[in-house]
Amino acid sequence: MEEKKKEFHLLSVDDALKMNRKEILETYKNYIHQGRATLSALIGIDTNFVRAEGCKVWDEEGKEYLDFVGGYGSLNLGHNHPAVLEALRKVENAPVMLQSALTKFAAVLAHNLAHITPGDLQNCWFCSTGTEAIEGALKLARIYAGKKNFIYCTGGFHGKTMGSLSVTGKKRYQEPFEPLVPGCFPVPFG
Repeated sequence: MEEKKKEFHLLSVDDALKMNRKEILETYKNYIHQGRATLSALIGIDTNFVRAEGCKVWDEEGKEYLDFVGGYGSLNLGHNHPAVLEALRKVENAPVMLQSALTKFAAVLAHNLAHITPGDLQNCWFCSTGTEAIEGALKLARIYAGKKNFIYCTGGFHGKTMGSLSVTGKKRYQEPFEPLVPGCFPVPFG
């Protein structure tokens, strides 16, 4: 079988920064999710934001918006907060991730969290997503508290990993992956 060789150009960060709304939409359609891109354009949420500060963002035409989403909680200090940017500049040349090494930044963050949170928190477990946090909570409940069953609220969403799906109260997300983790029971919200 003869292999086809295609001419291609890898896009850079600079290329991404230069893209306009239409180019982003086409690239998203071709390489991520055509349906989501089409829907975003139809309902007018395909805006190309080019600048952000605090709770404000600006599109490529200079129109200002208030960001009420805030990165789903990941931007609790707002976009481009000066203290966050300064901290990033201080560590820009430090190793980002060495899986086999203990990282000083994780150690310092855990120390600070232990001292500023109420109660007797001593140890931390860091993760990248909410669904990882749910998976960790389910495992901790089983191993340390001996809990074998879990209740969850109908209509809730906790992620799309197997454990998180098992306590997500939306059948449309659960059904394609059944059977899920046993011992998970829905209760009405409220």
